[in-house]
Amino acid sequence: MLSKVTNILKAAIDNKEDSNRCINILNEQIRIISSYRITDVERYRVIFDDYTNKYLNDSIGAVEQFISDWTENNISRYFKVKYIGNKRQKAQGGNKNPKNIIMDFKADFFVQITGRVEDIPLYPTCYCHYFMIAFLLDIINSAKITLPQYSQDESFYTNFLGILFEKLNSSVLTGLEAFAEYE
Repeated sequence: MLSKVTNILKAAIDNKEDSNRCINILNEQIRIISSYRITDVERYRVIFDDYTNKYLNDSIGAVEQFISDWTENNISRYFKVKYIGNKRQKAQGGNKNPKNIIMDFKADFFVQITGRVEDIPLYPTCYCHYFMIAFLLDIINSAKITLPQYSQDESFYTNFLGILFEKLNSSVLTGLEAFAEYE
């Protein structure tokens, strides 16, 4: 999944120097991703809403729940993000060095905290997408790239969110299928 995240940044940022700066920051931040906190989750509300309406077809109110959970500091009890890398594994052609961002969603804690039992499979999908939107936009901001004001028609955001959905969705859905199958 890390290569997909890197590809999102490369594809969304036209300037190669800016793109490389973002990827360098990503490589630094990815090692401490488990301690990453969205500092101003309200700033992303409109982006989450528009992204959800366009790509996730959410009818469960996941944006409001995500923002509420993040604001009230409940989210870390059932949604955890970690990075796994630099563990060499034997493969047919030699060694490989897998690098992945792992997102765990503990549905039982979620139900216990929120009382929401309906549509449980949709929440992990939405939460993973929202987290990555905020994480990547914060990386771009850290690279001192001036982003345009958000609007649905702004080409940067149209491009960025479209690429993010395309690259991220297959990873999230694959992870959810495995989670559902092996729990």
